[in-house]
Amino acid sequence: MGALGGRRETTGAVNHVVIRSTILVLIQGRLFTSHHLLRSLRMEKLQARLQAASTEYQKLQNDLSVAVDSRQRLDAQLQENEMVKKVRVSSRVASQ
Repeated sequence: MGALGGRRETTGAVNHVVIRSTILVLIQGRLFTSHHLLRSLRMEKLQARLQAASTEYQKLQNDLSVAVDSRQRLDAQLQENEMVKKVRVSSRVASQ
């Protein structure tokens, strides 16, 4: 039994090395080695990060657009208020 047990361990170790060094995965009809799979996974991670950054950037652009619109509206209201104030002052001066 010891000889068989030793054989299993050796076979298991060899199988582990073989499996580890030649992992083959069938993806979209193409054969990838473990190296290609790792590169593919890294690319997917990078694409996910890029998508998240792009979404955040779009939110920031929208926030900036809202802030600029609000600022322009407030500036227009301020100018209108200043014009009304000048008209009132000049009409008071004229009526005196």
